[in-house]
Amino acid sequence: MPDPPPRAPTFPSFIDQQPDSSLKTASLYAEPSAHVNMDQSTAIPHAGLSTPTASSTSASIPAVPLPVAQSKSRIRAILLWRDPKVTAIIFGADMLFFYLTLVRGFSVLSVCGLLFGLYLALRLAAFHVNKHMGGKFDSYLARPSASTPLFRRESMMRVVDTIVEEGNEISEQLRDIIYCDKMGITAAWMFVALMIYVAGNWFSLVSVFFLASLAVFSLPLAYEKNKKQVDDAFAKASDTASRHLESGRRAAAEQAVKLRDAAVQKSTPYLEKAPPVARNLAEKMGLTPKKMQ
Repeated sequence: MPDPPPRAPTFPSFIDQQPDSSLKTASLYAEPSAHVNMDQSTAIPHAGLSTPTASSTSASIPAVPLPVAQSKSRIRAILLWRDPKVTAIIFGADMLFFYLTLVRGFSVLSVCGLLFGLYLALRLAAFHVNKHMGGKFDSYLARPSASTPLFRRESMMRVVDTIVEEGNEISEQLRDIIYCDKMGITAAWMFVALMIYVAGNWFSLVSVFFLASLAVFSLPLAYEKNKKQVDDAFAKASDTASRHLESGRRAAAEQAVKLRDAAVQKSTPYLEKAPPVARNLAEKMGLTPKKMQ
């Protein structure tokens, strides 16, 4: 009986013997699906290998978080015109929207439908031109493959975390304003609320958004260029507002004392003839001469 053929080398020894093989060893360390537990070693059949743990793959597949600071830096770069082309495109689209709504008289729904229809018309024309030119712009117009979904669970969770952190930060600032932790800021926002009321009487909601859009794209840049002067002026205004508020509280307290004294003098003749229950109630409210002394 002839001898059996020699046994083929196992998978690991095959990799060690041919490091330059077309089989990419990096594919063995590809990111597993969300259902695979990275803390446990999962055997690969017929290979004698095991999936590496999370600690071994952290260096090759780093997690790329989306912190709040990153989203803030992007918005800041747009508003401060760090990249004039990007900001100009966004600002131009913004001004086109307000031109069509305020000047031309279109409704917001009509403008949204018109812009979306124009976008689809441009895409259709671009596809026809690309087809006649032999597909020179396929890299820009080709549809993404089905393996690249638009939404990923990890990305959505990072967005949720960003929204939660932003919401908590805004809520803390609102608490500072509502509970008057900083009198100057509360007074400033009171003035802003008054200006919003006046603007609402003079302008429509779209006009207010238009003015706000102009302010958003102009004031941050102006503040960055004149930061010291603006900070000094705001500090002086805050000190002045705090002094006025303090003087107003003192004047209100003095006026309250005067009004209470006048109420005591006028109510004394009637309280002498009133029943004991009414006199006890007036004493608790500080409307008797005995209470005032």
